Amino acid sequence: MSLENKKRAPNFSFKEKCLLVSVIHNFKHIVENKVTSSTTWRDKDSAWTQITAGFNYQTTEHARCKEQLKKYYDNIKKV
Repeated sequence: MSLENKKRAPNFSFKEKCLLVSVIHNFKHIVENKVTSSTTWRDKDSAWTQITAGFNYQTTEHARCKEQLKKYYDNIKKV
C-alpha cells in the first residue's frame, strides 16, 4: 500500500476512549487470555468482532474497525 492511498483516521476522543474501555470490560477475560490455542484465537476474534459492533453502535463520532480498536487497546495497556 502506498503512502498516497493511506488515510489517517482521526484521533480517539476522550468519550471514545472511555467507551472502548467500558465495552472491553465485558470481554476482558477473553481478550486478556494468554493461552494461544486455536480455540482461544477464535474466541478472541469473535470477542473483538462483538466489541467492534458494540463500540460502533454506541459511538456518535467515527466508526472504527476491529484492527483500529485492537491497536488502540494495545497502546493504552502499555501506558
